[in-house]
Amino acid sequence: MSENPFNFTRPAQGDNFYNRKEETKRAFGFIRSSQSFSIIGERRIGKTSFLQYILSEGAFKKNDADFREWIIVHLSLGSLFEVSKETLVQTIIKNIEEKIKIGTKSGNVFGELNQCMRELALKEKKIIIALDEFEIAENILDYHFSYWLRSVLEHPNLLAITSSRTTVAEISPNGKASPLFNIFGNLFLDLFSEKEARRMISDLFSRENKNIEQEEISYLTELSGGNPYFIQFLGFNYYEEKKREKKVDQIEFQSKMFGLLKSQFASYWKSLDEKERDFLANPKGTNNPTGHILKRKGFLIEEKGKWKVFSPLFEKFLQSEKEEIMRKKYPFAKIMSLSALLMSIFLSLSFFVDVDVILATMIIIAIITIPVYYLRGR
Repeated sequence: MSENPFNFTRPAQGDNFYNRKEETKRAFGFIRSSQSFSIIGERRIGKTSFLQYILSEGAFKKNDADFREWIIVHLSLGSLFEVSKETLVQTIIKNIEEKIKIGTKSGNVFGELNQCMRELALKEKKIIIALDEFEIAENILDYHFSYWLRSVLEHPNLLAITSSRTTVAEISPNGKASPLFNIFGNLFLDLFSEKEARRMISDLFSRENKNIEQEEISYLTELSGGNPYFIQFLGFNYYEEKKREKKVDQIEFQSKMFGLLKSQFASYWKSLDEKERDFLANPKGTNNPTGHILKRKGFLIEEKGKWKVFSPLFEKFLQSEKEEIMRKKYPFAKIMSLSALLMSIFLSLSFFVDVDVILATMIIIAIITIPVYYLRGR
């Protein structure tokens, strides 16, 4: 029994990590210069996979960097039982102590971490502290903690890497984290190119000697829109379908996948602000900054001077949301459209039925229908 080569439930590691050559090159540029940086991208764009990859010994070797030069501490804030200033600092110290023996027991966790950095510097040890899902720290990044954290992260032997949906600046838009975000460079992850997506799909199918036609590769590439998670998810399910049937019914498959991914699309939609939703529902003007923000987030592709929604599946989801937007935004226009419809029915029937009867009936229908229709749109 052949094993499905696609994986959408765990971070991609080793030979399962694809593409991101330019982003990897830029990441090691930051690492060589000891410059702290943030990995930024939408949910399931591959931030954790990328972070784990660049911190691997194999990636250091491929990019001519000395892995043994660094002590690497990798922490996901999502794994913390409680996200507080003390818990975060204690966990960082604990992870450092697991890598190297240090003698810093002052009873004050904030003092301990500072002392820890000084001790590592005396031992000429360099350290990378990687904090995944950093947006979870939003509620603890007040001015004083951010300022203190910056003083720690600015130790010359320390490099910090964060991973989050937004920049460190955007995590605290009211400016609370301003002393902190100034020290981070930004590295954005977006969609794979068509060539990258095709190569990944073809390669994964060929691992298990599973035949796949070029037309099928094109179909999955278009459907995924170059999103790494959707490539894995759609590829996994398509692979299972091909095990059962030589010829997959693509219309049926697409309908099935839409149902399975609808909650993911809803999560994306919920994360957008009103301006982004409006633009995504009716994308126009490639000079519009909102369009470029949505492109950076991986929701739009610029093609032949026009915006295009990245996936037909997501576009289908947007169709239903467009109707909701129109009902909320233009309720009066909808009422007028319904009134016009009722009037056309009235004029058509007036040739056959007593006008007074029709008029009375239409008034009753209007009294019932218009308020209901209006309230549904609110």
